[in-house]
Amino acid sequence: MSGIFTQKSYYKELKYVIDEALAKVATVYEESKVCSNDQLVIGKITVNTSVIHGLSGMISDAIEISDIKNYENTNESLNSLAVKVNDLITKLEELGELINTKSMETYTELYDSYITLKLDYANKCSTLNTLFSEYERYSNTYSNLSSQIASTIQTNPEYQSLCRKRDQAAKNRENCLVQIEEFLKKLNSVNQELQKLLADGLQKYSI
Repeated sequence: MSGIFTQKSYYKELKYVIDEALAKVATVYEESKVCSNDQLVIGKITVNTSVIHGLSGMISDAIEISDIKNYENTNESLNSLAVKVNDLITKLEELGELINTKSMETYTELYDSYITLKLDYANKCSTLNTLFSEYERYSNTYSNLSSQIASTIQTNPEYQSLCRKRDQAAKNRENCLVQIEEFLKKLNSVNQELQKLLADGLQKYSI
């Protein structure tokens, strides 16, 4: 019976770890680490874009002055610089938008995987609960039959039948234990995948 007690203990520990992980999941984009990390980058891009906007304004002022003073060469150089600066502003704005779009897409992919894992977790727990119940039922059947056999003489016509039923109950019980071990491995895989999702940015940034 030590095997079943070990598996029950492991099952309880796994459920505790998984439930803790589920509680850390950001259920909206704005609460996620992927949002926090990417918006920090976008914020820096926005600040730099604002600085470059200021530079663009100074260049425009310089162009007006060069126009007034009829500095053709200077005017040409400033206009060329203005085009490059404005192009840089456009590229930075596009980069910020792209990062924002990809960030939300990443969150959606992570969240969709979480929903699938959460359902898988519930299904595996349901299966394991059934297997544990079946194990107990077969174990009780085995014990009851063993008691009956102990109080039945071997010459009794029922003796061999009771032995066969007891042996079958033992096999069924061991088969349950094997299945429990297999599903606990699968449940551990769910835990590992969930931990990876959190590490990839699905965790709430406030935790």
